[in-house]
Amino acid sequence: MRQRSTRDMQRKTEEEAENRKPRHTLNVETQVITYVFLALFLALVAYFIYFMAFKSEDFINNPANPRVKGFEKLVVRGEIKASDGTVLAKTVTSNGEEVREYPKGREYAHVVGYNSNGMSGIEADNSFYMLRSHAFIVNRIVNDLKNEKNPGDNVVTTLDTSLQDVAYNGMGYYQGAVVAIDCNTGGILAMVSKPDFDPNTVTTNWKSLSSDENSALLNRATQGLYPPGSTFKVITALAYLKNGGKLTDTFDCKGSYTEDG
Repeated sequence: MRQRSTRDMQRKTEEEAENRKPRHTLNVETQVITYVFLALFLALVAYFIYFMAFKSEDFINNPANPRVKGFEKLVVRGEIKASDGTVLAKTVTSNGEEVREYPKGREYAHVVGYNSNGMSGIEADNSFYMLRSHAFIVNRIVNDLKNEKNPGDNVVTTLDTSLQDVAYNGMGYYQGAVVAIDCNTGGILAMVSKPDFDPNTVTTNWKSLSSDENSALLNRATQGLYPPGSTFKVITALAYLKNGGKLTDTFDCKGSYTEDG
């Protein structure tokens, strides 16, 4: 009896010791699944932060974004202005409908763009901003009560009207593009592309414009792909002048290069 009692006590002691050991409630498979879902969640959070920081503006300004159409029912599209306040695009009412009017017409056609049969230029890049309204809150409340639209925010560009005039007139009837950039800020001071079009008649002339063999709708300043070619000669010429050369100097180049094959 005493031996059995001793064995029972020993077994009981072993069971108590076993119970005091830490129990792993999760097996290996469960742990793996948990870590996988945790990694996926962290990846989703990281992508959300990346999207909001770098990609959200592209989606907001996308013409296919249904939110943009929703804002058009509540807000009158804002104006586009040059740096001196000259209005380059505005919304007017014609036959009971809102339409965009471009006072400067062809001269700013490519840089300002159009807002019918799609969008281009500043009209496309800043569409969402012109459909937001930061009007005084009291005015917005009054407009809402009167079932009237609120004025949209304006976009003020860095375009210099004087430089734009010079660039546009200087291009004449040549095909090509001219861009003037502020070297200190990177701001676009002038942008001209030829041939051009009248943004006020895009809807009326869409068929002929979209099939134009000279691609009048193409902004050659931003959409054309051209090799640098002779534009690099400006750099070599400046280097020559900096090292004592003169604009009146001439040089007879007799060098040649033969490509194999």
